[in-house]
Amino acid sequence: TSLVGACTVPPASQQPANPAAATAQNKNANVAIRGAISGEKQKIQFIYFINPDCTSAGLVKISVTEVPAHGSVTTEPLSDFPAFEKENVRFVCNTRRVAGLQVFYQSEPGFVGSDKLTIDVVYPNGLIQRVLYGVIVR
Repeated sequence: TSLVGACTVPPASQQPANPAAATAQNKNANVAIRGAISGEKQKIQFIYFINPDCTSAGLVKISVTEVPAHGSVTTEPLSDFPAFEKENVRFVCNTRRVAGLQVFYQSEPGFVGSDKLTIDVVYPNGLIQRVLYGVIVR
């Protein structure tokens, strides 16, 4: 599955350790833990790629490399607020909406437990980032 957008995800060192045994299978992946309500569509990542002046630096390509066993992944283009750290030159962009892509997870109705999915993000500059999401469904 291919999707279009751009992504910022904290490095694995800033994420909780080992959300699922699958982490061992994705040693080079950034890891992100998310929560979701069973059967409801849940935002899991706003994806964007912007210049220091907050304009778009291009769209990225996203491939779902591991689909969730108990749900689905979808995307929608939209404008939302980025989340840069204060030290980043793009921190000022946090006060304005930027164009991007929202990634959503939705579990099967009635499913409660843990799920996972992995995406590969390819940036316009050629950088590739793998992100493993552990999803806790309640």
